[in-house]
Amino acid sequence: RKLSQTTINDFLDQGVIYQANYKTDGVYEPVIVFKHNDMDSKNVGASVQGTRLDNKRYGKHGYVKKIIPNSKSNYGITFNSGLKANDTTHKMVFFEAPIDMMSYYELNKDKLDGTRLVAMNGLKERT
Repeated sequence: RKLSQTTINDFLDQGVIYQANYKTDGVYEPVIVFKHNDMDSKNVGASVQGTRLDNKRYGKHGYVKKIIPNSKSNYGITFNSGLKANDTTHKMVFFEAPIDMMSYYELNKDKLDGTRLVAMNGLKERT
């Protein structure tokens, strides 16, 4: 998606993403881990998105994309944009996928002060 280092650093600074190696079918591959936190910022799960293209293993999508087993349901990734979002959120924007949320932030970060972004990892009515 060609995200800038600034965008990646913003998500790293909030502790909602990190890089790891994930084992799928006996093969380790590089992934981004998206942390699922509850309202008290306690980690309740995670999802992974591969960073190495492998159409043979993952078909048309080409990348590993999974919710980690034992993650609590109805949680997603939350990112507070701007200083105001930590105190009083003025607006919330929801996304199906974490990478879509990061892309939206990349394109709109200068206009999002006071906005909470939430990626649901698929449609989840309760999230």
